Amino acid sequence: MMVPITCLLCFMLLAMSIAIKWTSNMNLSEKMTPFECGFDPLGPTRTPFSVRFILLMMFFLIFDVETVVALPLLHSSLLFPQLESGLYIFLFFTVLVSGLFYEWYNGALNWN
Repeated sequence: MMVPITCLLCFMLLAMSIAIKWTSNMNLSEKMTPFECGFDPLGPTRTPFSVRFILLMMFFLIFDVETVVALPLLHSSLLFPQLESGLYIFLFFTVLVSGLFYEWYNGALNWN
């Protein structure tokens, strides 16, 4: 009994979202123009993003997440000193440092 009702609600939601999408596309170019108190705009409407900056921020996020993963790993190796945990930590940091050197070699970290 619930499956047909759920399918009907999903279909109605999809139909409503398509209808809203089609009706909201009117005068889209007018919405993209800047408004500066009735004056003509002085510059471009959008300033472009630097691809280097976005790439550097992605690298930062990746290495930041890897650091967050590595800190509990180091703490657990102090609590349970075993050969396998040391091997896993060494392998993890080897992959991390080799990735950093690969990015450095390709010039992804240069800000020119």
